[in-house]
Amino acid sequence: MPDLLRPAGPSDPVPHVDPPQAQDPRFAAVMPPAARLVALYDQAVFCEGPVWWPARGILAWSDIEGRRVLGWHPDGRVEVVIDATPFINGNTVDRDGHLVHCEHGNRRLSRTRPDGHYEVLVETYRGDRFNSPNDVVCAADGALWFSDPAYGLTTPRQGRLAESDLGHHSVYRFDPASAALTRVAELGQPNGLAFAPDGRTLYVTDTSRTAGGDGHTIYAYPVAADQTLGERRVVAEVEPGVPDGLCVDHRGWIWTSSEAGIQVLSADGHRLGLIPTPQVCSNCCFGPGEARLFITSKAHLYAIDLAAGPAERARRGVAHEKGPAAMAGPDHSPRRRTYSAAVISAVKWPHQSLDETTGHRPLDSGSGWLTGGLNRHRPASPRAAAPLPLCSSKNLQLSQCALAMSRVS
Repeated sequence: MPDLLRPAGPSDPVPHVDPPQAQDPRFAAVMPPAARLVALYDQAVFCEGPVWWPARGILAWSDIEGRRVLGWHPDGRVEVVIDATPFINGNTVDRDGHLVHCEHGNRRLSRTRPDGHYEVLVETYRGDRFNSPNDVVCAADGALWFSDPAYGLTTPRQGRLAESDLGHHSVYRFDPASAALTRVAELGQPNGLAFAPDGRTLYVTDTSRTAGGDGHTIYAYPVAADQTLGERRVVAEVEPGVPDGLCVDHRGWIWTSSEAGIQVLSADGHRLGLIPTPQVCSNCCFGPGEARLFITSKAHLYAIDLAAGPAERARRGVAHEKGPAAMAGPDHSPRRRTYSAAVISAVKWPHQSLDETTGHRPLDSGSGWLTGGLNRHRPASPRAAAPLPLCSSKNLQLSQCALAMSRVS
């Protein structure tokens, strides 16, 4: 049985954070007036890589520094999906329903099947090891496109200190069927990736501002028929902070992380809206039917409901969630972070030792990842006994680590 970190139950409301802000009438149609941020989990160290995993019916995400992949169930349970990871960052789901990982520590791409079986996909380019694969997306043809910045080589909390074998930071396309690997682009620090709905545009973020450069940019690359990339264009230079992770909805809107929260843009870079978050957020993804947005932010996993029909809301069990009226009681929440219209409009809109082979502690059967037992980064979560407020005294110990981190992974 996997480690249970939080029992089933309602999520926690997040008071003292501004409600979503519509900057275009189209955004107001997507964001219900009563929609508010809720906290699904708050006991991680540094969250990243959220993705809905249909085969398991969970929201899977990485706690990079806690070295675990976690899973949130629609009934509110949170469990350890993969333990003692090699600093897994980004995740995606491939066409076969497997969970694909970017491993900072082992500098490679790997995947886990729903039954727990693990396998390495690719770890070198022309004989040289990757830097630290960061984010990955699956294209309609099954190819995996991933970014390879240097963050895992420079931050021991999130990888292993080392010099780059490659000497560049690039984006790659890997075809699992043929094992063909192609280098398709080079940026300062390539980070988040997402495809447009038709698959003919690849969005890539450059977050080199966090590593001594000046990149805080979302680029759009046309994808040619031969799967090469054309000349890029600037979609937006995001302020405040950087556009770490992002996702694209069926309309072609871009939902990107930033220091202010999730900023929503049209495909041409027009500002549509903002979902403020209490802390700097790192990434986001949609749940089934795009009826809920999940957000990773420091030690937290947040969510907010988007406009959806009654059938979709019933399927997700929204009745379990507490609304704004349930926010009574002692105030244990993070302080409100308010960004004025002037700040938001400042965005530049151009129009035990690990197994060295697998990188984790193998099960006795050797068939997959260990899903319990190693939690040396924290004691057993008090969530197993009773839900805690967001800024409980125990959680503050973890928050001290998270607050010290201003750079992006």
